[in-house]
Amino acid sequence: MNKIKIVFRILTFVFFTINVNAQQDPKIETERLVKLSQKLEGTYQLQIIDSREKAAMPLSILDEVTAKRHTTDVVYFWIKNNIRVMVLPLSVITKKDFIPVERVVNISSKNLSK
Repeated sequence: MNKIKIVFRILTFVFFTINVNAQQDPKIETERLVKLSQKLEGTYQLQIIDSREKAAMPLSILDEVTAKRHTTDVVYFWIKNNIRVMVLPLSVITKKDFIPVERVVNISSKNLSK
């Protein structure tokens, strides 16, 4: 085997080892999600339907908010049978006059838009 292939394999192994370790380190992952939470604040909303329960949103949902964000359409996805997440589109959150939404609201099922 030539030296270039050996060096390439070693570098590939080191890169993937570092990447996997970073994803498995809870402290690094928590810091990443906290930063993501701050970045996304006001661009998504937890909607509690027909209940006054306190919503606890796992930080891992933030990756889903980012992945599901659409260019022009509001997107909704459910995290519990009575809690959904509303994700505002890029066309709304990039406007100069954008007003961030409240993080958590209680709404009636009669007022659901989708």
